Amino acid sequence: ALTAYKTLGEQGSKELKDLACKQTVKLLQNHITDQKVFFKYAKMIIVLYPDEGLKLFTHNPSLSKFADENDVLTYIDSIESFQPTFKEKYLEYLIGKDENEERFHTLLALLYVNRIKEGMKKEKKSVPDPTVSANKTNLMRLLRTSKNYDAQAILESCKDCELFDIEIYLYGAQKRHPDALESLVKLGKQNMDFKKAEDYCLDKEESLLAPLFEMIIKVYSEEKKKEDEMAKDKEATTTRFKEFDALRKKSKEYENYCKNFLKRYGTNEKLDAQRALMMIPDSWSLKGDSSDTDGDLLLQYLASTLNDRLGKEINCQIARNATEMYRLNLDSTHKKLQKANVFINTENICKVCRKKLSAGKSYYVFPNGKVTHQGCAKELTICPITNINFTKKVYDESKSQQQLYHN
Repeated sequence: ALTAYKTLGEQGSKELKDLACKQTVKLLQNHITDQKVFFKYAKMIIVLYPDEGLKLFTHNPSLSKFADENDVLTYIDSIESFQPTFKEKYLEYLIGKDENEERFHTLLALLYVNRIKEGMKKEKKSVPDPTVSANKTNLMRLLRTSKNYDAQAILESCKDCELFDIEIYLYGAQKRHPDALESLVKLGKQNMDFKKAEDYCLDKEESLLAPLFEMIIKVYSEEKKKEDEMAKDKEATTTRFKEFDALRKKSKEYENYCKNFLKRYGTNEKLDAQRALMMIPDSWSLKGDSSDTDGDLLLQYLASTLNDRLGKEINCQIARNATEMYRLNLDSTHKKLQKANVFINTENICKVCRKKLSAGKSYYVFPNGKVTHQGCAKELTICPITNINFTKKVYDESKSQQQLYHN
């Protein structure tokens, strides 16, 4: 019966093909338990009616008796040329039914990457491919919603195909910030816009502005080197004047960008000012030129950094002095309490043993006013009635006041 239906499906009219596929699906779902037979006749359904073919593998309870996910994936690979998107849909089904095996998530991500690469090859030949954008969206959605994938394998697959957004997300998720910044700088070089890189640094808890500045300075140095090498060739600067002028303008734009970067983040706590200062090229002048509409940006950065550093030093010194004054005041109060006079009469009683305090016997007076016999006081710094540790209390109050001044 399956052989007859297969012949009808391949050679018959549309009505006969519909009938053949419908009957084949019934037989495969209800009567076939042999893997080879099932796979052989499922191919016709997959080619002619992909959605019905998918159901044979996703909504068929009897399938698990003779084939698992690995068997199905191997089979799909063998017929991929007939239905290229079938594997993608099957993997999406596996992940959608809470299948958390890392391999399936990674396989789907790699499949999306390969689809993107194929589409980008077509676009390089001036053939628009709408699937590139769709596959990028699907890939990013998978990466954001799933954590069960091999990030390194996906990164390796993304190499040399300019999938910067994917690389940056994966690097960030792994806290590989230098690698993420490197990809962001490559992306920014295309139109000399490093706004995404700056936003990435500001969004992270780590201090990443200095490493970013170092990378941009490196790009500037490369452009400046090209300009200087051409400047040495007098003939080239004359015959290739437009090229030389473009290099000169580009290196100047990078220089101004770096100076503006310092101006923007000079007092930002995420920029290591000392490290940034060490990166400034010796060739940069503090004297502004006519192209600097806001004056010399480098000089402004140095001034703001110095003022900020001095302000912090002064505030720290004030806090230290205030804390020391508060500590001395506490010590003075403590000593006064230790020397305070206490008047004892026949009505006073020891708060520990509840016996009267008689004249001529030794007793202790604690800073909170509690009075006990000498033998009833176990620790001279801890009140036996309230358990207050007076040494710790003085320390805690001093520490609290110090924190208050620092804030």
